[in-house]
This record gives sequence, C-alpha cells and structure tokens, in this order.
Amino acid sequence: MIRDGAGTDAGRLAEIFVAAWRAGYRGVVPDQVIDALDVGAWAATFGELLPSATFRTAIWCSDDGRPLGFTRFGPDPELQRSDAGYLASLYVDPAAAGRRIGRTLLEHAVAELTADGRTRQALWVFGGNHRARKLYALAGFDATGGRRTDPRWGAEQLHYVRGIAGDQTATPKSLAIPVRPDA
Repeated sequence: MIRDGAGTDAGRLAEIFVAAWRAGYRGVVPDQVIDALDVGAWAATFGELLPSATFRTAIWCSDDGRPLGFTRFGPDPELQRSDAGYLASLYVDPAAAGRRIGRTLLEHAVAELTADGRTRQALWVFGGNHRARKLYALAGFDATGGRRTDPRWGAEQLHYVRGIAGDQTATPKSLAIPVRPDA
C-alpha cells in the first residue's frame, strides 16, 4: 500500500534512510560518511521536509501499516521548467529488499509527476550504485553526462533523465544539492 507521508513518519523515514545507506553504499561513499549518519539528525531533517508544499513524499507500507520504503518527488529545482520533475530520493528498508518496493515507488513517482504535467523527470544517483542505475534505466531514465560530487558524500553522482527525447536543455547547469541534513 502506498500513502502520502506525514510529519509523524519522520523518525521511521530516517531509520530507513540510514539503514539503506549503511547496507547499500559501502564501497560507494567513504565509510566515515556512512558511519557518521545519525538517525536523530535525519529525523529532524525529514520532519522539516515532510510538510513541504513543493515536494511530495510517498510511503510504501506493509499490511500492518509499517513504512518500508519511501520516495520524494516534485518540480525540478535545477531546470525551473513547468514540465520538469525531479525524483529527490528513493529508499527501501534493507530488511524488505527484493519485494519490488523500490520499483513500485519509482513507478508511482513517475506516474504522479507525469499526471502533474512533469513529463521530463530527472534524478541524481551515485555512480557506484549500479543496482539503482539499472533500476532507473529499466524505468526509462538515461544518463545525460551530468556529474557532480557533493563534498559531504565524497562520491560522484550521475544525472539521469526520462522523457526528454533529445532535449539537451534537460541537463542542469546548476549542481545544487536538494536534501541536506542539519548535522
């Protein structure tokens, strides 16, 4: 079941986020970055992000209502175009891996963005995250050649888009990082 996120979900989303990073990003980002992740700091960050009027959070829940994955999406902050959407995050609790939760959330975000008229959708993914890159490619996202390295994470990210049909203006000029922890 997918539902909209609420402020009361901040703690659980932080747990999923930190667990996903610790399980999936060893060897992708430096270990000291992963080891320094703090659930409390991320809970505060998600507490600020969840009430956003700009970005939506969709949460996949188990039958008993426990959140097992989430995605955040909205307008592309880099392109500033009415038809440009952005997938800010997609995380699944590692204990729930293999249940197609990530794929379902990605499909949901793409459908919602498309329904909002955001037919050009972008995201950034760590270059070393081959599993996610494969998922995005299967969903129709293509690498644009855009690259950035956020000094907080110390790993290169690659820019992907879908629905651009050769439109070179879909590659951002800015390399703004949309999600930041307080800590």
